[in-house]
Amino acid sequence: MKKILQKIHNAFLSDDFSESIAIERSGIYLIEITASAKSWWQNTVARRSFLKKDSLTIRINANDIVEQKKKMRADDFWNGNVLKGNNQTVYVCMFFESGTANSISADFDNDGVNELVLIFDDPLGHEYLTIMIIDQEGSTLKHTQQKIDRQYSGGPPTAIDVTSDAIPEIIVYSTGGRQDVQAYLFRYDAGALHLVQAFERNYLRADFIYSDQNGNHIPEIIVRGEQYGDECMACDHPRIEEVFEYEPSSETFVLLSSKLEKTKETPYNVLIE
Repeated sequence: MKKILQKIHNAFLSDDFSESIAIERSGIYLIEITASAKSWWQNTVARRSFLKKDSLTIRINANDIVEQKKKMRADDFWNGNVLKGNNQTVYVCMFFESGTANSISADFDNDGVNELVLIFDDPLGHEYLTIMIIDQEGSTLKHTQQKIDRQYSGGPPTAIDVTSDAIPEIIVYSTGGRQDVQAYLFRYDAGALHLVQAFERNYLRADFIYSDQNGNHIPEIIVRGEQYGDECMACDHPRIEEVFEYEPSSETFVLLSSKLEKTKETPYNVLIE
């Protein structure tokens, strides 16, 4: 193992702090972060804040890195009431892709251990997306992957239980390189990725919202955007809202409602909320 980068920041953090790191080669990297945190009493005496402890956590690729709970410890990595001004070093081991990559971590197979999901663009021809999941098996790591025929990632994936079985599914977003958005819902089970549903209608500038609006304890998937056909991207498109819900008896997602609203000269570069 060799050190490839070192950065020292002697700074007092009062808000979010971000650091961008360029990865030249794909692989598994070990990140070492050292910081200190003060207790509520130290902050009160120093007049930095009143009755508030320091609390620091880590986010990588817009996803929280969650520490396993320990006795007498909080969920944040640097808890001022525990450290009382002392330093603590945290190590994070993750796979990074040299190209565009998005990731998310959760327990997708209900085995009590989080898996890591990575989304990769095709770095050469942009002909497909790769969905990879890394799982711990004993003292080793294994991975499985699938490809979908879409050119670009549409942002970080979502981990959410939309089938009401208390196990989160993986929702991957993709685009054709412009502002069209599609979504693919995967289940991870028995060491394999299974495509459950593909939302491949031509949605333009769309949002995917997850909310149990009818109160039956099964979240609906609400898609709000513009309906896009063969017309130009800059043309006026009708607004569309479609609501889907998982049906346990058929193990499929059914369309509950669909609303279409004609707009007048909708600007090409504006996302209507």
